[in-house]
Amino acid sequence: MAAVLRRAGAQLLRNNIQRGGHGWPGGSFWAEGTQTGRNGYIFGETPPPPGQKRKWESWELIFYTGFGIAGLTAWLTLYGPDNSLQAWARPHALAELAEEDEKFAAYAADSSLQQEMADKFTAMGKHPDRYYDAVMMRNEFAILQAKHNGA
Repeated sequence: MAAVLRRAGAQLLRNNIQRGGHGWPGGSFWAEGTQTGRNGYIFGETPPPPGQKRKWESWELIFYTGFGIAGLTAWLTLYGPDNSLQAWARPHALAELAEEDEKFAAYAADSSLQQEMADKFTAMGKHPDRYYDAVMMRNEFAILQAKHNGA
């Protein structure tokens, strides 16, 4: 068994196939670079000759596009339109509150309407002051809302 392992090890050393790195200057990707010193340009990249454009690397288009999309997404998330449920519901709620205000104002101004509502609540088996309680709760809500908004 030991002889077989020795022979296999020797065989591996003899048939050492170099894998990858054939196209890199200096022999492999991990070899020391070929640049001898600093040339004064950012990232050591020399500018192209006059009249020629710089050729992009293979990764640059994906990189710049990805960062552009990420930046646009971040900007829209932070400063874009308000798509919250509260923003959608606010106009509907304000319209309903204005309609309620009109009903409550009509109720407060008309004593016959007050008597009619009291009769309806009595017929339903509820105390006639329930409608008045609803008016009072609405007024308390308006006060709390004004406090919350800083008015």
